[in-house]
Amino acid sequence: MHARYILILGLVISISVCSSVSFAQGLESKRIADAFDNAIHYLRIARWDLAKSNLEYVSLNGDPVEVLALSGKLDDSEKTLLGALAVKEVAAAAHEVLQVLERGRAAQEKNPELIEQEIVRLGTTPRGRLLARDRICDIYKEYAVPQLLRALADDKRADLHANILWVLSEMGKSAVNPLAAGLATDDPVLKRHIVRVLGKLGYQHAAPYLREVIEDPSARPEVRAEAETALASLRGLNAPANTNAADLFYRLANDYYYGKISRVAQAGIDTANVWYFKADIGPTFAPVPATVYNEIMAMRSCQRALELDSGLERAVSLWLSAALQMEGKLAQGQKVALLGKNWPGAKWFVDTAGQRYLQDVLDRAEQDGNAAVALGAVEGLDLTAGRAWLTDASRIIPLAKALRFPDRRVRIAAAFALARAFPEEKFLGAEAVVPTLCEAIRQTGKPRTVIVDASSDVANALQDQLRSLGYDTQTASSWADGLELARASRGPDLLVVGKDAQDPNLAELMDRLAQDYALASIAVVVLADEASVAPALDLAAQNSYLQVLDAGASGQAVAAAHKEVLIAINQRPILKAEADRLALRAAELFVQVASRDGKIFDTAAAGETLIAALRDPRTDLVKLALQGLSLIPYSVNQQAIADYALDNRIAMELRLVALDRLGESARLWGNQLTEEQIASLMKEVLEGKPSEFHSKAARVVGTLNLPSEIIKKLVLREKY
Repeated sequence: MHARYILILGLVISISVCSSVSFAQGLESKRIADAFDNAIHYLRIARWDLAKSNLEYVSLNGDPVEVLALSGKLDDSEKTLLGALAVKEVAAAAHEVLQVLERGRAAQEKNPELIEQEIVRLGTTPRGRLLARDRICDIYKEYAVPQLLRALADDKRADLHANILWVLSEMGKSAVNPLAAGLATDDPVLKRHIVRVLGKLGYQHAAPYLREVIEDPSARPEVRAEAETALASLRGLNAPANTNAADLFYRLANDYYYGKISRVAQAGIDTANVWYFKADIGPTFAPVPATVYNEIMAMRSCQRALELDSGLERAVSLWLSAALQMEGKLAQGQKVALLGKNWPGAKWFVDTAGQRYLQDVLDRAEQDGNAAVALGAVEGLDLTAGRAWLTDASRIIPLAKALRFPDRRVRIAAAFALARAFPEEKFLGAEAVVPTLCEAIRQTGKPRTVIVDASSDVANALQDQLRSLGYDTQTASSWADGLELARASRGPDLLVVGKDAQDPNLAELMDRLAQDYALASIAVVVLADEASVAPALDLAAQNSYLQVLDAGASGQAVAAAHKEVLIAINQRPILKAEADRLALRAAELFVQVASRDGKIFDTAAAGETLIAALRDPRTDLVKLALQGLSLIPYSVNQQAIADYALDNRIAMELRLVALDRLGESARLWGNQLTEEQIASLMKEVLEGKPSEFHSKAARVVGTLNLPSEIIKKLVLREKY
């Protein structure tokens, strides 16, 4: 009796709990339905505050499929939400609800029960067949292909086969990749059906898969014959009739790499599907970030090309390019699950591949102007390309060309690679190595800016504002002078262009920048007056490097516009940590180059940069600059070292280093000091108290080979 009571009580509690859960779920669904209705109502009467709160409730709590159903019941609700995107107060909230609707559609697209209902409907009335076709082609698309193929392979559903083939041939581009994956089936009848459908669809990216069937000795003759017919029917196939499957897969990879084959887009969904075959279920897919879908498909196509022809080396180079391009597009820390947990990163493959492939990768990137790929290739060559590899002049061409690449990181990396390899023979472009090392030495992490305005008051005021925001600025009164400043510093990060009555042609200025590799990637912010704003805006609409502000814009507005340009051109600024690393490495490499025979590189060209670096707060960089100056000729360099050593405002640690370098310079190039500097040095030797500085100064005097009348003073200094 007691046990029975407990059982009954448990059932009552269970029913009560289930009822409570069901009631709570129903109540929440009603709240969401009310919130959705209210949101649309308030949007239509412009009550933005109330609309926003209801939209936010729906986006945070609504089930995507349920919200999609609510939208379907309310006439023009989605149109209202799209209109709300233009209203600042509710734009973000409306966007979130639209994303919920798209997630609802995506969930419906993948629903196998709903897809099966439409397959069954194909066997009903003519109207039912048309409705099923429309829903399969418009709603379920690629997700319906695996179930359609399973039904097509099922002899018990033979009455549906003709209609399934009809629907598949009506599906368009979305069906190609899942059908191509399905060609791996062992069922010859199904394979023949797939081949025929691919031919009817007519998309050229099916070509390598069809050619692979033709070349497969295990395929039945009737299947190969069907594939021949299908391949001949593809539209726009730009390949000779006898092109083999490996080469077609390479061509396909090339098309994916250059975006000639776009993914099947899903509005509001940030993934795309990569299709492959599994023996137990047939075609299936893995989602990848939509931004790198083409790169993933290029890599897969290269892999297949190499599986079919291991000697197709260009497929290796293209695979490396695609891997670098993929990682260049991914957000910081973003992963591609399809590549697996142990994916070592594109850099691992680049570093392992060797110089021959990387030269091809770099050559392609230079032709394309692709900074991410070029940088990866150059950094790989920096690690792997030694003097022996570069003795062949033809091999050095891509690296030398990279010295004139518009992207600063690529130029610097190329200079590093060439300086480390230290070729023994002159090569075209060698004169750019040292200036590019200097470009790296000048990096501080502060954006370098040239402000051009005919009004010095305007330029100076903007200069002060930008300096307070961390910019390193210079000013010029005309566009011509501004260009000279920009060229002298091998390209600032930002050019702010104001009024210039002498040369008001902005289009011509942008052309001049584009034609100079060191200036081609500069962000330009134009401060336009009423007369010039319209043509400036027209030009900005065609040029991602250009932003237009009203004349008199603040430094903050200019900095914000600069940031917008960087986002538009996918360019990361060089921040302090990276700048320090680049500057120190460049200075170290310059010292190594200058320490060797200077027949290849013009090391003297670094003098001005190294003298400027003596004022840098980075102690290690100053020490390297002093060493570099000691290794190059010309009196101005030796005199700069002496001025630094004799400046009592500088820390003694650095003055002592400067004395050592001054002695080294004098031994290499002889005495090139001014009379005033010699006098100051002698004063320290004659009058200074014993110290490390005093001793080093005396040794420097010994290297100068001074006239006897000066040296006599040393002897007469002591009285006995």
